[in-house]
Amino acid sequence: MRGAFDISKIVSALLAAHPSGAEIPLDAVGDAIGIESVTPEDIERIFVELEHQGRTVGTAAGGRGEQNLKKVVAAARDLRAGGATKPTAAEIATRAALTIEEVRLSLALLRVMQR
Repeated sequence: MRGAFDISKIVSALLAAHPSGAEIPLDAVGDAIGIESVTPEDIERIFVELEHQGRTVGTAAGGRGEQNLKKVVAAARDLRAGGATKPTAAEIATRAALTIEEVRLSLALLRVMQR
């Protein structure tokens, strides 16, 4: 079992790197997370903390985020149809021909879109 994920370092870095009032690009969140092992709940906590600081997270229109999200959703559906109850990021990445980081960014984009 992994320990609790400390988001304060990531949130502080994002706040320092982006001027007050500026939208924080979703890609910047992904870059700040880097190779950390995070859950969707961790990503949600990052977004909530950024919102408490008066910031928003967004993605550039027409970016790869939307294209990758389609691949991630399709791969996850295929894996579930094949019997996987909850596909891992690694399984989704392999099926979608994406990196694990691209899968995590896509899942973060999904969270932003669901808000």
